[in-house]
Amino acid sequence: MIILRSREHLRELMVALSRRLPHSAKTYGRLYFGLKGMSGPSDIYVDSWPNFQAVVVQPREQAGEKPFMPSYSTFSLNPSSLAGLLFNVVEWKKPFMLAGIDVDLKERVDDLAARKNVRLSWPSPYYMFTTNDPATLRIPNSKSGLKTAMLNTSHAELVCDSWKYKGHPDSLRLIQTCIKNGFPNSCVLDASGSPVAWILGHSYGALGFAFVRPDYRKKGLLLQCMAAILPTLNEDLPLFGYINEENTRSLQWATKIGLSKPIDHGFAWVTAEP
Repeated sequence: MIILRSREHLRELMVALSRRLPHSAKTYGRLYFGLKGMSGPSDIYVDSWPNFQAVVVQPREQAGEKPFMPSYSTFSLNPSSLAGLLFNVVEWKKPFMLAGIDVDLKERVDDLAARKNVRLSWPSPYYMFTTNDPATLRIPNSKSGLKTAMLNTSHAELVCDSWKYKGHPDSLRLIQTCIKNGFPNSCVLDASGSPVAWILGHSYGALGFAFVRPDYRKKGLLLQCMAAILPTLNEDLPLFGYINEENTRSLQWATKIGLSKPIDHGFAWVTAEP
């Protein structure tokens, strides 16, 4: 196990991960925004260097701030190498999350957790959707007549209240951090200036938190948000997001506008209770 600390090595890793997109998108995005100073510091672990087979990224606790639940983002070319890295990196005696781990690794990860007497909870998986060229997306000009703006931290509770994981103690603070640190986002405002639709980028680069108030649906407002976000995206980072397999409407919407599902298997945000 090796911890990469120098910016030179981290940049080398980012270049290597860029060659493995879209499979590496989540880990690449975490590293990308970390080097730009938009997300907090992370500890970057590899099984070997420079010829690595597995990467684990763990956001680091910051002095003076309440810590989030420990989370680990992963990428691997070799499941055995990843299992060995997780065995040594994860704090198995504390609650933690494996953020967006390949569901194809479930049997191996479950066996690893059993060796540590830890029970894992695997929710329904998410599928990645992405595009190599955002300009090809089918996004018509909006005719809603409503104004587009960016989210601010006063909107964080509204965004959190619509999120599937709103009950988690870290959820509101996570959303506040994403907005405050300037991750890609857009919202549509009603006549009173209150958001009625929005999209917000996660700290690892995926677009998410998408929501439209029920009384404003079927007006193309998510497309209006997407159209506002596209010019703000950096060409070094792919446009991607994750949609739960049970969210049929969003799966259909993603396909309709031209996003593709490049990876057949899903990804799960797995939680652990020792």
